[in-house]
Amino acid sequence: MTGNTESLSDNTVNDIGKRIKLIRKRKGITQHMLAGDRITRNMLSRIENGFALPSIPTLVYIAMRLDVPCACLLDDNALSDYSKAQTVHAAREYMKNGEHEKALKLINSSGIEIDDELAIIIIECELSLSGRLCFERKYLEAQKLLTDAIKKTGETVYSTAGSGYIASLYRALAVRMLPNELKEESDPTPPDFDRYIDLYIYIRLLDFFDNGQIVKAVNLASMCEIHDRILSAHIAAVLDMANGRYSEAESKLLLIIESEKNSPSVHGSIMLYRIYDDLEKCAKGKNDYVLAYTYKEEKIKLYSQMSGVKL
Repeated sequence: MTGNTESLSDNTVNDIGKRIKLIRKRKGITQHMLAGDRITRNMLSRIENGFALPSIPTLVYIAMRLDVPCACLLDDNALSDYSKAQTVHAAREYMKNGEHEKALKLINSSGIEIDDELAIIIIECELSLSGRLCFERKYLEAQKLLTDAIKKTGETVYSTAGSGYIASLYRALAVRMLPNELKEESDPTPPDFDRYIDLYIYIRLLDFFDNGQIVKAVNLASMCEIHDRILSAHIAAVLDMANGRYSEAESKLLLIIESEKNSPSVHGSIMLYRIYDDLEKCAKGKNDYVLAYTYKEEKIKLYSQMSGVKL
């Protein structure tokens, strides 16, 4: 089936063979499986390695066995377009089923150049996965995904303002919640976007409190109401701490932890290390160092979960 009268002289022997081999390996098909009952495995091997040029009927047969259009075996652009279409379809199917990790793995292992369409899929997957990782308290892995999502939102021509904002906001929140040893070098400023104004105000208030700018914090809190009950409760507790009301602050912080146990949220999961750190400070403020040690132990457990380092 390699006669000269029906040869594919416009394509080099090597190029056709390479494409056949590439598609076969991507699909996990052996040479014996692909050869079937029409050509020998030895002949297929010669074609793949550039020692034989398939006739048109042989090419059609191989394309049928590979379940791809014949054009994919003849032209790199056709193969690239087909591979991308197949990858996008499969990735979206994974996403429909909530299997974002599989979608990412598929795209990253496909060898396809990441264009705007694939970038949008990757951003969506990374945002979903980072949320799950926060629930699992794997904040470092979540940060890496969020950082990559932010980078990709700046590279695509499509509008990704919403996705980029969410990624930037949660990364900014994570940076302020993590122990110093686990923070990245950069300290991102959360973007200004009304849809997530609660988180934005919350982060600004924390920055004021942590920098000792209590008056600014109080003024901002009086002007801007935080509707999210978890964020609002934490700010109220931090304000109590700033005024030396450690018992009141402790009660509020413990209620947040109890609430997160019963109904966990993404930002609540990110906040837990900071909550236990504040509880330790409250206990020390009351001169209860036994209780402070208990809270510190909870911090150590969280640190181990976040860093993978047993302390």
